Amino acid sequence: LWGWDGADRLEGGAGHDLLMGGAGADVFVFGAAHGRDTVGDFSPDTDWIDLRALDLNGGFAALQITGTGGGTLIGTGSGSVFLPGVEPGLLDADDFLF
Repeated sequence: LWGWDGADRLEGGAGHDLLMGGAGADVFVFGAAHGRDTVGDFSPDTDWIDLRALDLNGGFAALQITGTGGGTLIGTGSGSVFLPGVEPGLLDADDFLF
């Protein structure tokens, strides 16, 4: 899925997806059957990862965040989100919507 310049809301749905928001403040939405997804251009200072549909008790602390393969892998319990080029230490609770 590809966004444009400006603020985009991208939701891959079920399965394994590549999401690219483009320029602007983007929201990447993941639901219960999101699979193994990649957000190719996530910017911790500008973008958000929306996990509200997952109803995660514990919020940020419930995520499994690890550095791997030149980026960060986020385990959500129902799938994963890979952020290439983003170091795990750059992420905090403000990058997510719970």
